Amino acid sequence: MKILIKGGRVVDPKNDFDKVADVLVDNGVISEIGENINADGDVTVIDAEGKIVSPGLVDMHSHLRDPVQEVLQWAVSHQSLVCRIQSL
Repeated sequence: MKILIKGGRVVDPKNDFDKVADVLVDNGVISEIGENINADGDVTVIDAEGKIVSPGLVDMHSHLRDPVQEVLQWAVSHQSLVCRIQSL
């Protein structure tokens, strides 16, 4: 399964990357980041124009208590790709 996130502001502080670009995700792995990516085959396209696309962010100040702890344990035990697209 391929997902193409088009035209979002890609922010990746670790790699000093901050510009409008496309992101191609192939089977849960980022396979390409660049401008005007064209993907072949069965591709789900997400229009991210005016949005921020970034690696997963962690809230350093959160209070995890029951029943939230049960939900967190379920989320951690189910590996999945999570793409967060946030409005500017």
